[in-house]
Formats: sequence, structure tokens, C-alpha cells
Amino acid sequence: MPATLDRVLLPADIAAAIGITPGAQEFSFTDDYGVTYSGTPSHVTLAALARRDRIRHICPDVPLVPRRIREIAIILIRWFTSPDTERAHATAFTELSPTRVCELVIYLGTCAAPKTLDKVGPATLHHYTGHLLNDPVPSADHPFPQLADMPYRALAGTESTLGAGLQVTATTPSDSREVEVPVRYEATETIAWSGKTSVAVPVDKLNQLLMDPADSLERYLTAVAEHLEFTDSETVEGRDITGRLRLPETPTSSTGLVSQHG
Repeated sequence: MPATLDRVLLPADIAAAIGITPGAQEFSFTDDYGVTYSGTPSHVTLAALARRDRIRHICPDVPLVPRRIREIAIILIRWFTSPDTERAHATAFTELSPTRVCELVIYLGTCAAPKTLDKVGPATLHHYTGHLLNDPVPSADHPFPQLADMPYRALAGTESTLGAGLQVTATTPSDSREVEVPVRYEATETIAWSGKTSVAVPVDKLNQLLMDPADSLERYLTAVAEHLEFTDSETVEGRDITGRLRLPETPTSSTGLVSQHG
């Protein structure tokens, strides 16, 4: 993929893709589930850019571009909603227009890799948020900060639910509290059970079986495998049957290998 987002996209491209009209100071959107999101325009913009379903059609010829946009949007959410963010910076971000937020996404995608940006900690955060808000970026006269916390500490709130600090309200036409979201899923199932049974062993093989059960018993257990199934269950890897010898419930002889060894 190209090294930077600005080589394949303009801020106006991102804005148009999520429904922001040129020069708009307000922004809301309704998703495919009928839920409408409104609130602080800059926060609603980040919410849209951080969602796969809202940006998956951006730059279809370069599939990694939507992923990069999401990564940057998520970083901005963490930077401007963390309790570690300077209050004045958090407030100033809420005053940005939707288009300006898109410009910052392109700018961050141009300046540094998301993995680097994700390592900004509470000691250096204000340098980055101040740069985005107060410097005329992008500008050669105002270089992107190259600072890091030593040692690194994660921003407060980043372990909680993403977007919890966004000033965004979700509503449905019926004011319902839930919405049906279709999903695809795969599940794996492991069932283990044990029991007692009898297996048919040729008389001339019995002595061998009792002397070397580890190598021989499983061969005879396959004879009862068809009885060890659940009709409503499926397994991709097949059954793995192991067993051990047990003494007969009612010994038929008081001597010999059969009755004394198990």
C-alpha cells in the first residue's frame, strides 16, 4: 500500500464518502440498521470514520486504505477523549468542523505509522493534541512532534469500551433500546464422555492384548466407534478414542491372566 494516505485520497474524498457536505458545520448519519447518530460534529465524524461499515467502500482499489483510516480515527478518539487529555484541548477539538477532522485523519496518516502514534503516552500527549489544534498543519514550518514517554504508559481510558467518551447519541425512529444486527459465526464443540462396554477379541489374540494393551486396545475400540456418536453433533477432526482394560464385572475364573490383570 502507498506509504501515506495523501497519495491516494484527499480529505474531501473521505468527507464525501461518509456523507459530509462541503462546508458543513453539522453532521449526523443513519446506518444500515436504522440507527441515527448525532451530537458533537467532530465526535460524530470520528465515530463514522472508525466504523468498518461506513468506510469499507472508500478506495476499493486499495483495500488497506479503509483499515488505515479506521486506525487513525481510533487514535484520534483515544487522544481527544482520554482523561489524560488537557481539558482545553478536548474542548477545542469539539469545535472543529467535520471537514477539518477529515483533514487531520489524512495528515496523521501521512506523518507517521499508526503503531507509532498508538504509543503516545500521557506525558507527551499534549504536544500532539496541541500541534493538531494550534499549528497550521500540514506545514513545513510546524513539524510533527517526535516525542515519546520514557518509560511508556498507556493513556487512561484506552482499556475501556472504545468510543465511550464520544459525545454521540444513538436513536431509532421507534426509540427502541435494541436493534437486530445480523452476524455470521463459527463455533467449535468439544465433547468428552466415558463409559463401559465390551469389545470382541479373538481368542488367539487375547493373551497378546493383555500383555501389550497400549498398542492393541484402540484397534478393538474402533469396532464400537459407531455407537459413540451424537446425531446432532458434527466434528471436523473426527473422534479420538482411547481406552484401558478393566476387570470383568463377574470373573469367570480365579486364575489366569484374564481375571488377575487389568
